[in-house]
Amino acid sequence: MIDWVTYDDEPPWPPEPDGGGPTLELIDPFADNALPQFWAASLAAHGTPGEQNSVHVSTGVRGAGANAGVPVELYLAPAAPNPFNPSTTLRFGVPRPGRVELRIFDAGGRVVRSLLNEQVPAGHHHLRWDGRNDQGRPVASAVYFYELRSAGERLHRKIVLIR
Repeated sequence: MIDWVTYDDEPPWPPEPDGGGPTLELIDPFADNALPQFWAASLAAHGTPGEQNSVHVSTGVRGAGANAGVPVELYLAPAAPNPFNPSTTLRFGVPRPGRVELRIFDAGGRVVRSLLNEQVPAGHHHLRWDGRNDQGRPVASAVYFYELRSAGERLHRKIVLIR
């Protein structure tokens, strides 16, 4: 997460946040916030600090107690890097322990690689895809899709492999 931020209050920036300008948001709080692919413009053209301004994945976590740091809902974060070569990291979170599947599909809907199909604990997780299929062979440059399944829910995202 961000440790500190320095603001320049010279024009055109106001000296105090007023909700009157665009804002940026960290779309994957578990990734390197120094990389630009983890930042996006807020949902509203004039996002307001401290307000919901996002359509990105939920990054909510439970507070204190036994479930501290556990996501409040299933999420699948954007792959990083994307486009990628030779590998990319896929991050996801599950609010309850249970069976989780994470698979890669080609544009025709065929399973290219099954990265995970097992019980996982509640929490934040990540896996690396090395651009290989289930037989260990490199796949071609193309658009692929990855799907997370858990507890009857399915989430999808797109990734691009460039050889």
